[in-house]
Amino acid sequence: MIFNPVIFKEESLTLLAPMECLSSCVVSYLKHIGMNPNYFLIGYWSLRYDYGNLAARMSASEYNLTESYGLDIVPAINSSKEELIRSLSQGHVSFYSCISSSLTYFPKVMLTHENSGFTHVILLVGYNETTDRILLADPTAKYLGEIRFEDLLAAGTSTSGFSYYMLQQNGYKSMVLNSYIKEKVSQAYMAYLYPNDHSSIHLAVKSFIDDLDASFHWTKAKRDSWIMQNNISLTSIYKMRGVFWKSYKESCELTEANVLLGDSLIEGIIRQWVSSNFMLVKYQRANDNQLLVESIKQGIKKAVDQEREFLAFLCDLS
Repeated sequence: MIFNPVIFKEESLTLLAPMECLSSCVVSYLKHIGMNPNYFLIGYWSLRYDYGNLAARMSASEYNLTESYGLDIVPAINSSKEELIRSLSQGHVSFYSCISSSLTYFPKVMLTHENSGFTHVILLVGYNETTDRILLADPTAKYLGEIRFEDLLAAGTSTSGFSYYMLQQNGYKSMVLNSYIKEKVSQAYMAYLYPNDHSSIHLAVKSFIDDLDASFHWTKAKRDSWIMQNNISLTSIYKMRGVFWKSYKESCELTEANVLLGDSLIEGIIRQWVSSNFMLVKYQRANDNQLLVESIKQGIKKAVDQEREFLAFLCDLS
């Protein structure tokens, strides 16, 4: 017997972009329960530098699923197998932080960021009483399957025993769509306005450039690893920008002229991130080309300027 009122279906699995395992889990879950993920994705605009990577990801603490979906993320710290099974039997899906290389099904070719401290997130979606295994969904690997509890525990990253985060519906939603969109776009735009260390966007760019300059003095192995990881994270940035704009267009009534202008602006942003990424690859091959380093710096700064212009355009629409 399988415990879970609604079986998780493969078509719900959605990988948004590389390094976006948590946000992909959120979107996959929202599709699983029949909710529109666009409201979550409209609020998903970020740029940060952590784990040595310039990326678009946001932390779970920045998600506001209560306002838009009536969902709470409830921690289960130092829990147990029995408590997890009870939760799953009640229909609660959970996030689980783990080490991807400890998951036997996870493709080895996708193990690119563990040495920088980046952890993985999967969904725990049910329990198979016959096999005594936990059902899991992994949007990153496009995988639905079962895992022994002992293997799940061994793969976990928690320092507080067996811990996970339950998604619970509380029935409360306060979102007014137009106001919500205006607020989220305004929040994203404001982060671009203050060119100092108190702005998360400018701090992220500065930190990336500082490491880019420092990479001149690194060993080739360290530099190549950093470049490879940022090749992937920069790819994630421009993919998430496209996801954002698609969600915005589907959620707002726009004139044809505004759609065309928005398409043009977002395409320019994507091209600039792609160009910067290509120059980073060339730098890896050249190793010590100062002109390439300066071109990468200017390319990243131009992409950020274009993003600010795009968000200003959306603020005017709101």
